[in-house]
Amino acid sequence: MIRNMPTTKWKLIVSRRVSVLRAFLMAEGSRVQTKKYLGTAIDCLVATSDELSSYYIKNEDTKKIATILLSKIQKNSTFSQSHADECISRCNALVDTSKELGESALRTASSKTFIAIFKTYCHAFTKFVPFVVLPVSIEYAITKNITDFLSKKVEANNIQKFLARITTTPELPATSQEQLDLAELALYIMKNKIHNYSKILQRHADKYRWLSCYNVDEKPFKNSYYKNRMQDLLRMETPSLASHIRDTKKQLVVDERTYRNTIAELKIKGSLLGQVELLRRYVWLRTWRIEMQSKSNYFIQPLLKKIGGRTGHTLREVAALSPQEIIRLLFKKSTPNKKELKKRIRSYVLLSERGKTILSINDRGQKVSRRELGEASNNTKDSVNGSTAHGGVIRGRVRLLLKKEDVPKLRRGEILVTMMTSPEYIPAMNKAAAFVTDEGGVLCHAAIIAREMKKPCVIGTGIATKTFKDGNMIEVDADKGVVRIV
Repeated sequence: MIRNMPTTKWKLIVSRRVSVLRAFLMAEGSRVQTKKYLGTAIDCLVATSDELSSYYIKNEDTKKIATILLSKIQKNSTFSQSHADECISRCNALVDTSKELGESALRTASSKTFIAIFKTYCHAFTKFVPFVVLPVSIEYAITKNITDFLSKKVEANNIQKFLARITTTPELPATSQEQLDLAELALYIMKNKIHNYSKILQRHADKYRWLSCYNVDEKPFKNSYYKNRMQDLLRMETPSLASHIRDTKKQLVVDERTYRNTIAELKIKGSLLGQVELLRRYVWLRTWRIEMQSKSNYFIQPLLKKIGGRTGHTLREVAALSPQEIIRLLFKKSTPNKKELKKRIRSYVLLSERGKTILSINDRGQKVSRRELGEASNNTKDSVNGSTAHGGVIRGRVRLLLKKEDVPKLRRGEILVTMMTSPEYIPAMNKAAAFVTDEGGVLCHAAIIAREMKKPCVIGTGIATKTFKDGNMIEVDADKGVVRIV
């Protein structure tokens, strides 16, 4: 089913589970902190059904912010770098604050102290929010400007290829670094003929297990997750694994050289070069900042677990409350009962508009969703179009992955079709022959990983998960950005 949009009011940003707590904090940060940073607020809509959320922001806000950002780039040649630096600073502040507060929660027993700690966390998170939502506008505006420029410089069928050359990541995000680190551990184990590598693997798991905590109530990766992946690596021939590691490290150098040569070849300079540099920086930042959010979620879990423990609520139930409701809970005041929280966990609609944020469930939530997004309708297409993240043409069977629990279902050689990828999808992406996503642009996780793995990838199709079914034989023509049933 797809939506018949009554207007172009809302732009879909991401489809992944978003807890009620996170939705409220995102709304607050979009409304207050984005206005402080750029002078304009952002309205948002989160529509959740069967624990899958679609996160939207207003199209007019996207365009407005894009205009502001481009103006800043044109007026200030250092804005691109300072903006990226500020993003990194706020991400690190959120992680450091969450770690400190999570550890403090283990030592406190006072409700007032819990409230103070929780408010500090909420403030740190909302200050981080602008750098979650701004990349959408950055990508929207700058990609269009660069594409318009390329259309005057190269043939139409080469635009995607040149765009890919100048939007490679300048460094590895944590997801990719974890893969490289695990491969190097496997090579070390092979060369030294280590039979019991549990302690080595434990250190690796402790370093990266937070990558799965997209929401505050999601479980970190278990040791078994890393053990299974390690076993797959140890089945490789030593020379092949060593070659893979060398190629991964070399690719960053090659990409940087290709980027510099392409900039010189196309004579990109001035304001447009500033835009390219900001976009390229965000190829890394777009993934890294969400990884840091996951790290923050992992560190703050002890606080929310302690709050739940004091009030007889599970971590998931606490995450189904708004910030104000959590404070009321600690004050032992009236809050939603467990029956309502169960419904919220599964389905809700949050609308933040004109300075107000309203949460709706059941029939009221469905009514809001229909009013804002339109009625659902059947999709009868047998092909979709999208953007090229990495070229190539390949055929294979579809494997739909709609949530991270589906990842083990994918078999080697199948084509991964999903709304968007995330760190939990890495084992499936290693096995897949190609990737196709509903969402994403040149900055998305799937695009970055496709370039690293050198696998055909078509992103931003909008409706691939509604068009194809498990087992369909499809052709992914990533050179043209077309995916069709064959």
